[in-house]
Amino acid sequence: MDLNKLDLLYRSAADASTAISLTDANGKIVHVNQLFCQSLEISEADCLGKNHSELFKNLSSELDKNQLKTFFQTNSQWRGEIFVETVGGKKIWTDSTITQVKNEHGEVRGIFVLSLDISEKKSAEQALGHNKNKLSFVLDSLQTAFWEWDMKTNEAWFNDNWPRMLGYEPDEMKMDATAWADYLHPDDRQRTIDEVRYHLKEKTPSLVCLQRFRHKSGKWIHVMTKGRVSERDKNGRATRFIGVNNDISMVSRLEDISQHIQDLADLGIWDMDLQTGSLHWSKNTYKVFGLPISLTPPDLDVVFNLFAAPYRMKLIDAFTKLSKDGTPYDLKLCLKTNKWVRAAGNVEVYEGTPYRAFGILQDIDDTTQAAEALKTSQETLELALEAGDFGVWDWDIANDQAYWSPSMKTLFNIPEARDLQLNDFYQLVHPDDRKKIADEGPAVLEKDSRFDFTYRIKSEDSWKWVRSVANIRRDQRGVASRLIGVTWDVTKEVELEHNQANAVEEAQKASDMKSQFMATVSHEIRTPMSGVIGMTELLSETELSAEQREIVQTIKTCGENLLTLVNDILDYSKLEAEKLELEKRPFSLAETLKNTLDLFQYKARQKRIKLSYHLGPGVPDIIVQDEARLYQVLFNLIGNAVKFTSEGEIIVQVEKKQGALSFRVTDTGVGIPKDKLEYIFDSFTQLTPGQQTDNYGTGLGLSISKSIVELMGGQLGVTSKVGEGSCFYFDMEIVTDSSSIKVDKKARTAKAPLELSRLRILVVEDNPINLKLLVSILSKHGVQIDTAEDGVIAVEKCNKNDYDIVFMDVQMPRLDGLEATKLIRQVPGKETNPVIIALTANVSQAHKTACLDAGMTDFLPKPIRVQTIRSLLQHHVENIDLVDSSSSMQSIEASESAPILNQERLLKEFDGFEDLLLQFVQIFIGNYATYLQQIDTEIANNQLVEVARTVHTFKGIIGNFQSSIIIKNLELLEDLAKSENQTALRQCFIDTTSLIGKLVEEIRVLNTRLEAEYGQK
Repeated sequence: MDLNKLDLLYRSAADASTAISLTDANGKIVHVNQLFCQSLEISEADCLGKNHSELFKNLSSELDKNQLKTFFQTNSQWRGEIFVETVGGKKIWTDSTITQVKNEHGEVRGIFVLSLDISEKKSAEQALGHNKNKLSFVLDSLQTAFWEWDMKTNEAWFNDNWPRMLGYEPDEMKMDATAWADYLHPDDRQRTIDEVRYHLKEKTPSLVCLQRFRHKSGKWIHVMTKGRVSERDKNGRATRFIGVNNDISMVSRLEDISQHIQDLADLGIWDMDLQTGSLHWSKNTYKVFGLPISLTPPDLDVVFNLFAAPYRMKLIDAFTKLSKDGTPYDLKLCLKTNKWVRAAGNVEVYEGTPYRAFGILQDIDDTTQAAEALKTSQETLELALEAGDFGVWDWDIANDQAYWSPSMKTLFNIPEARDLQLNDFYQLVHPDDRKKIADEGPAVLEKDSRFDFTYRIKSEDSWKWVRSVANIRRDQRGVASRLIGVTWDVTKEVELEHNQANAVEEAQKASDMKSQFMATVSHEIRTPMSGVIGMTELLSETELSAEQREIVQTIKTCGENLLTLVNDILDYSKLEAEKLELEKRPFSLAETLKNTLDLFQYKARQKRIKLSYHLGPGVPDIIVQDEARLYQVLFNLIGNAVKFTSEGEIIVQVEKKQGALSFRVTDTGVGIPKDKLEYIFDSFTQLTPGQQTDNYGTGLGLSISKSIVELMGGQLGVTSKVGEGSCFYFDMEIVTDSSSIKVDKKARTAKAPLELSRLRILVVEDNPINLKLLVSILSKHGVQIDTAEDGVIAVEKCNKNDYDIVFMDVQMPRLDGLEATKLIRQVPGKETNPVIIALTANVSQAHKTACLDAGMTDFLPKPIRVQTIRSLLQHHVENIDLVDSSSSMQSIEASESAPILNQERLLKEFDGFEDLLLQFVQIFIGNYATYLQQIDTEIANNQLVEVARTVHTFKGIIGNFQSSIIIKNLELLEDLAKSENQTALRQCFIDTTSLIGKLVEEIRVLNTRLEAEYGQK
């Protein structure tokens, strides 16, 4: 391409679509094009000599936001989108390219900025959420060398920039009319001469020539030479020639840059010699038209025929005017392919006659389609809002101006012709909601991005509910400036919510009434049951004949069974109401398993069933879970196994899993038919109802157990085969991490068994049977007892007397136990003493919490058990100072002559199971020394936690021989280990070891006797 065409293309692209500005090294503007001035709506004179920041209000912040200072430390060209506001207030989105113009030494000599106004395109993109690539270019700013040629004398003058451009100082270089040719590239010499002659003959308005000159360093630099004849003689011959040379080495790839500009802007460039009809297209022009690239563009007739008919004539008319009188055009046209393009044209005029036409062809199909899509979506939205009874509104906060759509006015019963302000809106809102919006609205506008309120508005003679939702738009300071939203009628939805809330409230009331009824039933049943079970326990401790003892046992068993039925029904009610909660705390798993199995040992021996449990590797001793509920599940499963097993074995196995324990209860019983397995866990389901009369129950046990296991994070399942037995299994989530188990390590002095005769106890109970039962049980411990029939009398007696323990019934006439306790605790000196123990048949956690909150110390559920009373006394007496401290640390010593083992009583207890007793004896003789040695080592190593655990296990073994003296010493030993009293622990261990030595001697005698009588059976 010749240089004239190249320059023409460059100026066409720049002038038609790009605003260009050039600064010097100090940032002062030295050049702008016409489009730059038009964009700012100011003259060129108002631009020159100023910084860009003087022409654009927010330019500094935009440049800081894009971190240009940091960017240009390592780069010389930046391109991106900039939003600017002119000093005249015009806001423009530009796709800008900013380039540092450097000399050959790398020094910044200026900034060249090329900006494409994309405001219209940006608006469409923002409306549709699309982003387009923006046009941004930077070209090198050229250092200019000025020259003048006197053609009459053939003398030439150059300023100092010319030698410096070539790397020389002014005195190092010859400067005359011919010397410049010495530095010119040989290949460019003839072309330059031809271009000069062409201009001298007035074929071109000016000389434009692209050349290469040799630099002092030996490299070739690219120079753009522009000049024109400034004087001619009367014969028209040129006499003076002036011009400039610009180093354009940094933009020597001008065609590539021009092509890059076109690509980014979807822009094609064309030019046409109007004298010869020669037409040139850039590559992108072919691309926009969708034609293959060729060396020769098609004829004008073919070009015009590429446009759709309505637009073809429009373009022909515009081009005709352009070529004749130079009228430029800028049209939006559609091709036959339905693609939208922008076609613009302009001309260069010489002596009043257009001699060259040039222009652009830009692909604007995406933008046009986007605008059409936006228009369509807006129309669709308006129709949808109208059909759905939605009102649209727009509130300009800064100017307090509001727009309401017709449907919005209809919703608020406002005439369509009426204009509304914010105050008008407030007058239509219910006073209560008006205050809420006024109070909460400012905070929403300050912090949130969305406005969302539901409120009431006036509707004829009533109020209706509406909901308004709006997006909050903010200005550059982050202050809310505008709300655009929708409002619609939600009266039906609000009324439905209110109805649902009322239904939930009614259901809750019904549930609370049911809970209260169950609590009342529980109290009314448990109170007489407490008397029945408690009295039979007391009776069983008296001298009875075998027949009498069997009758008492039958009464007690029936009472226990009835209590089990009541507990099942209550638990089922809680589970149904989802009010059953777990009370998780640390406990010994092995001890719980042993205690549960012990309950069934008597019946199992009667049926010749072996009961046992096995803990797998890694199963911890102490776990955190609800011990009572685990006991309830195991009690039910083991009880069923014993019930449906005539002989054989029942074993409970526990294995460790990740974060859980796996339980299996396996028996050799009758098994469960396959067709019954699928509903064995259903409520009120029994295996063979009406047939096995000895296997009674509610049919709730397994259902409740299944629900409890699920609360513990597991699932209860079963496998079974008729005639071979069943296996019930479940997993249970646990906590075993020592950091999660809070163990009470408060140092306290363990006490030996205490004499209770000095205990002063007040029993407050309105039921005479339960009162008599409690008095009877406590009398056996030799305590001092006083009684009261209700809370009023209890308060009076507590004010007059000092009691150590008060057993307080909760439900009583005149004044219940909770209120009585509160009054007692208000008496000075009785804030914590006496110990007040609640007597109640309501065993819910909420009721326990209410008792403790009232000031009670402990909780005793009905029915009242003899052993439970003993445990409570033993627990609380430790905190009551009844005996001398000097005796509190003494271990119990046996008389020298008194036997430690009651052989006859032991043989009576194992009547019929002497072979089992012999096994116990031989196991003890073979292992007792190991336990003693282990305890001794642990004491020596100060491993007090392990001491307590080992002693506890050893105590369970010795318990088989019913030696109360040694058991009490082992209990003291365990307590001393827990209290970390090592000195007393060592002495107690010495005393206990001495007693065990005597026990071993007596057991060896028993072993000889048993082997003689039963060893061969």
